Amino acid sequence: MGGGSGIVVNHELVCSLTTIGHDNAGRLVGLTAGHCGEVGSYVVPEASQDSGIVGEFVISNPALDYAVIQFDPAKVVPVNRVGGVTITRIGAPAGFPQVACKEGRTTGNTCGIVYGDLMQTGETWTQACVIEGDSGAPMVV
Repeated sequence: MGGGSGIVVNHELVCSLTTIGHDNAGRLVGLTAGHCGEVGSYVVPEASQDSGIVGEFVISNPALDYAVIQFDPAKVVPVNRVGGVTITRIGAPAGFPQVACKEGRTTGNTCGIVYGDLMQTGETWTQACVIEGDSGAPMVV
């Protein structure tokens, strides 16, 4: 699994994994959108649902819309490339006129021009296409 993989949360909601890797304690963790699940919600990989539960939400912040999932390393192999997006590091916020691309489980790889923080809110705006199921998808430059 990697950034852009589809995840099924509590057999109800489908979202996208933002990224996955090991934290400073050596745990295999991933990020997604905070509105995708609450602490204790379980995760099944969309592409291999026969694998069963492979992770659980351990942090969820709907206000800031991020969540941390702890994965079972015996059931999940982390990758840095899914579809057309490769994640190698966290960089500086994107800004105009860069092009950012997203890899979501619903719309796949879409890209758009970055407009930056137009309203001084700390948000980054782009015209990449997203719909339900893309929540949590990685945006990369």
